[in-house]
Amino acid sequence: MTRSNPIPQPATESGAALAESRPESPGRATWDFESLSWLAPGVPLRQVICILGAGQETVREQFRLLHTRLEDLRRTRPLKSVLVTSSLPEEGKSFVALNLAVALSQGGRNRVLLLEADMRRPSCCAALGLRPVPGLAECCGSSGPVSGFVYRVAGLDLCLMPASAGPAPAAELLPARRLTQVLAETGRNFDWVVVDSSPLLPVADTVALSRRCDGILLVARRKRTLKAALREALDRIEPVKLLGLVLNDFPSPHSCQAYFRSFSASAPGTEPAETDYREAA
Repeated sequence: MTRSNPIPQPATESGAALAESRPESPGRATWDFESLSWLAPGVPLRQVICILGAGQETVREQFRLLHTRLEDLRRTRPLKSVLVTSSLPEEGKSFVALNLAVALSQGGRNRVLLLEADMRRPSCCAALGLRPVPGLAECCGSSGPVSGFVYRVAGLDLCLMPASAGPAPAAELLPARRLTQVLAETGRNFDWVVVDSSPLLPVADTVALSRRCDGILLVARRKRTLKAALREALDRIEPVKLLGLVLNDFPSPHSCQAYFRSFSASAPGTEPAETDYREAA
């Protein structure tokens, strides 16, 4: 899969919205989004993006709530690039980044870029069933246009800049000036830039990268995140940059699954048992 052979796509409303021109500052050229290459996921998207799957209404609503809170926050502060990280590996930061990016896209009403900056253990291409393609590492090692390393993802209303087509240096070793340029240019051309970074504690990449992003979301996973590790991770983050904690895999006592069942799906005898009401109370 290469960038030189875009995958033909039928014209859609979401595609038109993504290609719609937006006002930019004088002297700053806008990207031609129609010229970006396409990547076609090799797996059913519902298996990767949780909020697209059937029966995930409560999860979908949580990501919509996170989207709403981020929109509220940027009414009071500059907020476009959001770095998603965790204290240690296997806490679900990439899962949160993928689903948040889809939620932020609002069906094509927002331009959203998922920027993969976990150079040591990139996972976005593998999760979507994509062969590795040139991305952030190659972009930082060249003087070519940043847009040449950004791809539109078929079936999703978002774009992706993967980590690399092969082994890549740590994010902290990427040319700082070029990395700053990448974040600045993508910030001008997208409504949101979601940065999937390395975990905070094992490496120093994220601390350096966080200084170039507007805000940070810290993911904590039930039965995996260690309290001591979480405290240490918080100590490494600039307090002013921390947007909040995302609790992953935490059950909610207010999920109200029955609320999301359609009337047509209900059948006589399927009403909640009296014990369910007592438990909820």
